[in-house]
Amino acid sequence: LGLAEVSGTIRLGEMPLANAHVIFESPDETYSYGKTNSSGTYTLMFNSEQSGVLPGQKIIRIQLGRISEQNDDEEAGNDESEGEDQRLRTGSDSSELPATYNRNSQLTATVIAGRQVINFELNSDGSTTSAAQ
Repeated sequence: LGLAEVSGTIRLGEMPLANAHVIFESPDETYSYGKTNSSGTYTLMFNSEQSGVLPGQKIIRIQLGRISEQNDDEEAGNDESEGEDQRLRTGSDSSELPATYNRNSQLTATVIAGRQVINFELNSDGSTTSAAQ
């Protein structure tokens, strides 16, 4: 698949951001994801068994709380879903970070082939920072 290996650290102010979900989303809404450890370090996963992310321009979403995939039929209570129209959903805890880091993310990065370290320095006021690559 030509997956790139991406890892990095996320900090909020001077402190590492632990237990945060980081999503690298492509324009076609496909994504790779990771979760920070106690040191704020993450590694992106393409799926539950394979690490990596497809190269290209990404919107970065950083969230606290629950993240799941649901389709619109499941949300409406319809059990006849065929797994189409998968979209990322966030739990209510995502409000702990400003929307400019998740739902209305202003964070972007360009993923290149090979190995890459992409760090994020977040501010509690929601001001955006560029990814440090």
